[in-house]
Amino acid sequence: MTENNETGVVNKRMDRLNQFLLNELNGITNLASQIPDKARIYHGAYNDPELMKADTKMATHALITMLLGLETEVPLRMIYEYAPAKFTVIDMASEERKRQVRKLLISCHEQSIQTVQTEMSQLVAV
Repeated sequence: MTENNETGVVNKRMDRLNQFLLNELNGITNLASQIPDKARIYHGAYNDPELMKADTKMATHALITMLLGLETEVPLRMIYEYAPAKFTVIDMASEERKRQVRKLLISCHEQSIQTVQTEMSQLVAV
């Protein structure tokens, strides 16, 4: 992503957060109760694939680093606009997502071990 695109996505995030806070303060939405303390908040919208891709990527990266023990686990939530002015909160670190990521990490680990063993066997055979 270029610097201008990154700036654009950051601006979109800030705009979405601002709108979320205004909606909550004005009683338009009641989503704050679904967001746990210390949660990281991401944003997504049906009509903004660039923001969806960037924030989904960030949430996935955060989940992986938490599961690897590189970061403290915190809740990850996405405020998703699924239709004009229709919002929902998505748990980006649900137990199912954690299970999927753990399975992927274990698979990568096993493949890496297998590759090293194969390479070592080839060296011994020479």
